[in-house]
Amino acid sequence: INKIYVFIFVLLLVLVSVILFNLWKIYRNENNLIDYGHKAAQYAQSKSRFLANMSHEIRTPLNSIIGFSEQLSQNELSNQQKEQINAIKTSSELLLDLVNDILDFSKYEVGKINFDKVSFAPADAINEVFNSIAVLASKKGLKFEKQIVFDPKINLLGDSLRLKQVIMNLLSNAIKFTDKGSVVLKADIISTSKKKGILKIQVIDTGAGIEDKDAAVIFDEFSQVNYSVTKNTQKGTGLGLAI
Repeated sequence: INKIYVFIFVLLLVLVSVILFNLWKIYRNENNLIDYGHKAAQYAQSKSRFLANMSHEIRTPLNSIIGFSEQLSQNELSNQQKEQINAIKTSSELLLDLVNDILDFSKYEVGKINFDKVSFAPADAINEVFNSIAVLASKKGLKFEKQIVFDPKINLLGDSLRLKQVIMNLLSNAIKFTDKGSVVLKADIISTSKKKGILKIQVIDTGAGIEDKDAAVIFDEFSQVNYSVTKNTQKGTGLGLAI
């Protein structure tokens, strides 16, 4: 009987030791995962800071190139020279847009984006974006319309620059992936109380559309939907909707 008790005691001791050892391994692995998580977060922030700093450094010479190209184009030039200068200016502007997207996204990642809270007229902001991008729709022969169904004299409290950036990205995407038909911008203010309301912006186009399986990822950074069926060539960083 004593031998049986000793055997049971030893068996229990072994089982407890195994359980304690496994618990220690789980604890150690959990700490390692937490440590790796912290390191990954630090790496992501370092990457974003690097991209933000580099983007600033690149933007300065790009703006100079665009400015000098604009000045050169005002001189008396041959058709070939005008085409070459226009190519330089267009390429520089495309590169500047790319750098701006990277810079903005980097700021979002490290939490350096500050939103203004000032009074502005949303109708003016919408009209400004609409008029600035209308030429892109015209080049593709698209019907480009806007429908502002609220009083244009209404003022809201918020960040007009960020609003214009969002509308610009949505309209750019709609025009890019619409080969024929129309792109319509609708804007309305839904009143929630006497002094508060929600600005509702809709962009409706006759483009290829987005499949249900892709709808969940289109707002992820660097995400681009495959439009091989429509033979649309992907351009850009895939940051527009993420921003």
